[in-house]
Formats: sequence, structure tokens, C-alpha cells
Amino acid sequence: MKKSIARPETRNILLAQGQSSRLDAIRKKAGKASVQSEQLKASKKQTFDKDLNPRTKQALEAFNLALDQFLNELIKSYPANKKISFFRLKYGCNEQQLRVMSVKDICRVLKLDSNKVKDYSLISAFNLQGRRPDAE
Repeated sequence: MKKSIARPETRNILLAQGQSSRLDAIRKKAGKASVQSEQLKASKKQTFDKDLNPRTKQALEAFNLALDQFLNELIKSYPANKKISFFRLKYGCNEQQLRVMSVKDICRVLKLDSNKVKDYSLISAFNLQGRRPDAE
């Protein structure tokens, strides 16, 4: 019986690029950072519903940027191996679950002051993509 030797480039990867910062750092250090990681970052850009008026779209963009910044600072403050579990314990959901909630629910869960959110009354019923969560 002949055993086939799997080369690192051809074998199935258990974790996709972008899912593990440690593996991404190792890949980058080894010089094997591929175009896929850049494409992942580009695909993370928010696409909004086309029926939104420009003012609502701008308010959602500003809220998305503020939320990303808030979550990055918050997650950086947690210990290296416990970031996801600490976030889940404190807020009762993970980051992906948080991103499908409405803006109103996000502010409630994270205990954000809705008065500081620009045009809160316009965007409170929408999720981060500009759709109503109950309409999905």
C-alpha cells in the first residue's frame, strides 16, 4: 500500500485564513500570506440595502465604524487566550450574533449611550446592513 504524502500547500486547511490570528501571523512570517487574506478584508466592507436614503446610509456607516473600533478596543483588553469566551460571558452572545441584531439591540446589549449615536432615531430599527431584522 502506497501512502500519499500531503504537501502543506495542497492539503485541506482546517482553519481558513482570517479565522486564526496566530496562524495568519505564522503564514505572514513564512512569507506565504496570500491574496485571499486581502480579499477577505475587502469583502468585510459593509454592503447596505439599496433602498436606504443617503442620510441613513451615512449614519449606519458611522455606527459600523464606531462599533468596530469599540469592539476592537474591548477585545484587546481581554487576555490573549480568553477573548471570545470573556466577551460571550459578559454580553451573552458572540460577535457574529451581535452583528445581526438591530442597532437598538446592539446598544442595549453593549450598554452604549444611544444619545451619542448620530441619527439614532433613523437607524435604531435597522441591522448593520440596513435591513430590518424581522424582515429577514
